Amino acid sequence: MTDILCQPRYGFQRLYLESHAYLLGFNQQQTNNALQQVLCYKLTQEKLNSGSLKSLKIELLKTTSTIVDKSRELEQARSEYYKAYKHDPHSNLDQEAVSLHNSLQNALKDDSSKQINDIKVKLHRQIKANPSNFWIVFDMAWVYFHVDQDMQKAEQELIQAADYALQEKSPLINLILRYLAYTQLILGKNKEALESIQAAIKFSPTEQECPQSIFESIQFNCLIDASYKQQIMLQKLIRRNPLYYIYTQIDELLHPYKNIQSLLLRFHIEKLEQIKKCAYKQWQASHFYQAELPEEFDKEAFFNNDFQSYQALLSHQTYPVLCNVEKISKKIIKQLNTIANKQLTMSQTRYVKKIIETQKQWKKVNQFGGILLYTAIIISLASILLWVTAIITEAPIFADINWKTLLPKLVITVSLSSVIGLMLMRSTPPMNRKHFKQKQLLTNALEGKK
Repeated sequence: MTDILCQPRYGFQRLYLESHAYLLGFNQQQTNNALQQVLCYKLTQEKLNSGSLKSLKIELLKTTSTIVDKSRELEQARSEYYKAYKHDPHSNLDQEAVSLHNSLQNALKDDSSKQINDIKVKLHRQIKANPSNFWIVFDMAWVYFHVDQDMQKAEQELIQAADYALQEKSPLINLILRYLAYTQLILGKNKEALESIQAAIKFSPTEQECPQSIFESIQFNCLIDASYKQQIMLQKLIRRNPLYYIYTQIDELLHPYKNIQSLLLRFHIEKLEQIKKCAYKQWQASHFYQAELPEEFDKEAFFNNDFQSYQALLSHQTYPVLCNVEKISKKIIKQLNTIANKQLTMSQTRYVKKIIETQKQWKKVNQFGGILLYTAIIISLASILLWVTAIITEAPIFADINWKTLLPKLVITVSLSSVIGLMLMRSTPPMNRKHFKQKQLLTNALEGKK
């Protein structure tokens, strides 16, 4: 399959798959498989990540749907052509001409060189008998192009087919002119190739075919002038359909142009920036960002530092993968929230440990307060006992004590000792107030998240 769809000169072009689907009567599934197979082959050949095709399922299905619709249109037009000429008394058309297309289809499916050579002889005979039958002439040109790779003969047949197809206003004219353009390109006839592709674009009637026509126009115009205009056209095309980013990556016609390769790099960088902006908006809307947190937890720095690790990973992803900006951003924020939850839980545990450790160290202060309080109580009791004893006994030993002077001093000393002792006993470390506050902020943030 890849041997036919990838030419030695300029590799794979979507045109080759279109003609292949028409000649072999592919359905959408077969066309989709063939397209993915050849793109995967080319990406691997260019040492690029073929995994990006998984993110382009919708674009691939739309492309193959367009190709299959075109193939069915051509099949219908060919059938109507033969029906019209079957009833024409002046027509040289015979049954062999009608069945040749199916014979070529079977030979290609069987991959039989002998059958294809036999069909070539029959095609020559039919073209000689009826040179205006552009359907057979195109089949002959296709064999020259893909099987024999004889581009000079292919060009001759394509020019002949184009003349008659144009007269009949057949939808096959678009395919013929595009093949003529690539054939002339391989032959080094760049100017003629550009004229052929410009003529082909005029016969791209459907909106679905328009993007491919633009891409082919860019390819051929770059041969004459790889200008800024071509970059702008390609830029719009890739934004519209990221599958053309893959086409540009593997397109051997566009490889030599550094400005085109730079454009692909800019697309990649642009998507990384979009992901960061989208992720940052989602981070600002998250619970952790809006919650009041300790000063040590810098929300901006946390996002920037953690996003850098994701950026290193994302930089290795392809542009089509990065196009899922919203999905990637949500994944990043989900991970950031998980990391933030772990970090805040660890911080909460650290504050609990700090509170316990500080409380242990402050225990001596509490104990000293207790000693002061107990000392004050003992002094109070001793003073009362001494005063009562002095009054009752009127012993000479108490005669020299001036109770009026001593009692106020004792009251002040005991009161101060009691108050200070009680305060020290019930006091908490000053640092723990801050720790308690920070712990409470973390608890609120974590409980709010739950």
